[in-house]
Amino acid sequence: MVTTAALLLAVSLPAFGTSGVSFVQLFGIGTGLAILMDATLIRGVLVPVGMRLLGGAAWWAPRPLRRLHDRIGIEESELVRS
Repeated sequence: MVTTAALLLAVSLPAFGTSGVSFVQLFGIGTGLAILMDATLIRGVLVPVGMRLLGGAAWWAPRPLRRLHDRIGIEESELVRS
């Protein structure tokens, strides 16, 4: 959902590039490119790689939250951890 919203913004903001004001043109094109790079490089490559490198440490929870999860019976599935 977040990636779809980023894609929508990345497609619509470069439309400001057709403006007659140079600042608005630069803002639209620059923001569109930045959102597109964020959606592809950061969310598509770096976050999954970081999660894989961190392993179980990526799923750390504060002690009160961990106790609440243990009391209620909420666990991560094995698919998430592998």
